This record gives sequence, structure tokens and C-alpha cells, in this order.
Amino acid sequence: MSLAELIEELRGCVVDGNPSVEISGIEYNSRKATGGTLFVAIKGFKADGHDYVKDAIKRGAVAVVVERSVEAPFGVCKVMVPDSREALSHISSVYYGSPSRKLDITGITGTNGKTTTCYLLRSIYEAAGIDSGMLTTIEYWVGREKQRAQLTTPESLELQRILGKMAEIGVKALVMEVSSHGQALKRVRDVEFARGVFTNLSRDHLDFHVDMEDYVSSKRSFFENLRTGTIAVLNCDDPYWEDMAAATQARVVKYGFAGAADFKATEVETTLNGTRIKVNWKKEEAEIKSSLIGRHNAYNMLASAATAAYSGLHKDAIIAGIKNVKRIPGRLEAFRLTNGARAFVDYAHTPDALKRVLDSLKEVTEGKIICVFGCGGDRDKGKRPIMGGVSTDLADFTIITSDNPRSEDPRTIIEEITRGAKKDNFKIEVDRRKAIKEAVALAKPQDSVLIAGKGHERHQTVADAREPFDDRKVLSSLIGKGN
Repeated sequence: MSLAELIEELRGCVVDGNPSVEISGIEYNSRKATGGTLFVAIKGFKADGHDYVKDAIKRGAVAVVVERSVEAPFGVCKVMVPDSREALSHISSVYYGSPSRKLDITGITGTNGKTTTCYLLRSIYEAAGIDSGMLTTIEYWVGREKQRAQLTTPESLELQRILGKMAEIGVKALVMEVSSHGQALKRVRDVEFARGVFTNLSRDHLDFHVDMEDYVSSKRSFFENLRTGTIAVLNCDDPYWEDMAAATQARVVKYGFAGAADFKATEVETTLNGTRIKVNWKKEEAEIKSSLIGRHNAYNMLASAATAAYSGLHKDAIIAGIKNVKRIPGRLEAFRLTNGARAFVDYAHTPDALKRVLDSLKEVTEGKIICVFGCGGDRDKGKRPIMGGVSTDLADFTIITSDNPRSEDPRTIIEEITRGAKKDNFKIEVDRRKAIKEAVALAKPQDSVLIAGKGHERHQTVADAREPFDDRKVLSSLIGKGN
């Protein structure tokens, strides 16, 4: 494909050179450039691609897309654009044949519940006999091929490449998480969504967003970009749903427990064995059961069921699809200790997520709740004392520990967490493995242990090193050895 074809509809570009040059591939990492590559220089968090244009050309790039003037030898075509990220998204979509137009895509956004809702909705599609794909924080499913996720929402080039592969192998429907980073960094700019789902919104990523309004705006912009004829499935029990509804041209479908819901839960029952909800919509009603625990998962069940129902899927597929999901890695993933107590590994790493999970466990736990958690380094520091307050308020005992300290001293992070403690019912254990071991040893038969923050993650990031560490493996090894 020629550069001219790739940039034919790229608005605001200025070409310096011969645009008829043939392009054999697109890259934004200069080290991956080879002969015939189009190199797109984007500004990253740690480096600026414009500083690596010469390296890309040296490796074989025949054209470059840039936001500012750069030196390039004769014969290398330069394309100046207002926004390299927008250009990367557009060019990638064109290069892979606008694949999102060939797929039925549902984007799920919100602070919490995105991953679980994706798993449930994909399972519903599968129960309905529809070949589907999935992109989540945990893993990507490209048809029947599973890949470990690199980013919650892939960079636009990788995303369009994946969508192109799905279209090529006959995938019909895709469910994917749309993170605020993915929206703000233009990764989904050229993805045509059939529907968007809003789960909830609370404080998160304030190390990336300027403030809460900027974070809200990022979520809102996703719904602003939904076209007429699409569907916006919104949690009307969340106070931010009206922001999303006011922003969109899509048809709004509301789900929740509130009277205004189009897809409404009339009953909910949650135990340590799972969750049951009764729902009604239009002239339909159904009882839906899941192995997933907690009232917060009742909302995830509602979100996926409402999306499927208003997409025309039969309620039998909805019931079966949700029932078929037995577990989700690192999402209140259950383990039974040798004395009968329960332990759960969950990804909750925000104040609201931790509160939701602890509230859910309090509802089903006969004994006490022991919580192990920490906060990540180089991330939103303001949430640390808030999470300390949540855990000491709702858990009976808390062990505050390390969680991906990155470049920070874990003791400093822990000190900031303890400033928000509401009770003197906690202790500090910097070593996360020892903290988990102590929580297991403390648990009595009717108790629940929550290990929060890392969920499905398989590494602990300390300084620049990623050391193997999986809460689930640590817990399993302790159970195997006994308490």
C-alpha cells in the first residue's frame, strides 16, 4: 500500500517528499523499523519518538509522520500532522482495512467491573453460538487463541492489527475494555463501536489525569463518539450516568436496581457460593445465577445481561452464558483454606473497588474479615490514606503491605496509607509474602481473607525490576503446606 493511500483522508497533514512510496509496515518503535517501514513519531511518557527518527530511517524507514520539524535524508518522505497519535490511529485503521467495520464491537468503560463484564458478555455470545473475541486487562482472545494482555486497551497500531486478524479469521463480535488512558491517548479513535457500556465511576488514575473532572471527561468522550444508531448501556444507579447520557447520540439503555432502569433487578441474593438476581425488561423476565460472589458482581451481571438483551440475544443464551463463567483470574478469586476459611484474591486497587469488595464480603462472611493490601508506587498518592480508611473501617483486621512500589520506598507508601486509618486494627508487614502468610495463619474457620491490589498480576515491580510474584501462587503454596 502506498503512503498516499494511507494518508488520503488524513486531515491537516502536510507532505514533504514523494507520497507514492510503498509502505510495507507501520511502527512507532524505531527499533522495530525495517525496510519499507512508515515510522510514526509519538510522544510517550518517558521518551519522544521524534528523537528516534534518525534511528528508524537508519533501520530502513522510508517515510515518517511527525508533529514537528525533523531532519531526514533526501528520499525519505515526511508527513507533518497536528497530532501523531490521531495519525497513528487513522493510518493503522486504513492499513488493516478498517477492520472495526467488519466486527460487532462492544466497548466497556468505567472505573470498576470492566474486566468481569467483558468475560460475562463474551460467554453470552459463545452461548448464543456467535464467534467472539475479547480484549481485557488480563488477556486477549483472538478467536480461539489466547494471548497475555500487554495493555488494557492496546495502542492503536496493535489494536487495529488485532481487529484485522479477528476479521480475517471470521470473528463476528468483540467485547473490549476501553480504559481512560486508551481514550485519552487516541487508541480507540478509529474503532467503530456498535455499543458502549458504562459500569461506574470513582477516583482512579489521578496520576495520569489532571483531576477528577479530566478523568470524567475522558469517560464522557467515549460516549460522545458513539454514532447515531448505536446503543449506550448505562448504570443508572451511578451518579455519573447522566453525564454519559447527555453526551451521547446513541440510544440510551439504563440498567440497575433503581426504578428508572430499563433493565431492572428486582431481587438479588448473594452467598459464598455465588449470586442470584431476578431481572425484568420490556415484557421479559429471568432469573440469572452466577458462581461470582458479591453485590458488585450483581451489577456486572446486569451490565452484561442488559447489553446482550438489547442487542437482540435470547434470554436463554444470557442465562447460560453468565452461568458458564465459573471464575475470573484475580477478581474475587476464591480459595479454601485448610481449616475451612475462605481466602480471596482481588484486583481492587482503588478506594471504591476496595469498599465494594469488602462490603460484598461482609454480606456473606459469618466470621471476621482480614484484609491484606498496599498501594502502588509512582501512582495517585491521594488515594493512599483513603484506602487506609476504607480497610480499617470495613475489615476487622488489616495488614498493610507492599504493592508494586516501583521507584518509591514501600515504607513511605505504607506510612501514607496509615494516615487514613480510622481504627487501630491494623499492623504493618512490608514483605507481601509474609503478610499473606500471617493473614492465613490468623484466619478462623468462619473468616474471610481478602488479598487486594494485584489480582491477576504475576510480578512485583520494585525499582526498574519486575520480580515474579503472584498472590494466587503464594496463597496456594501456603494452603498446600497447611496453616
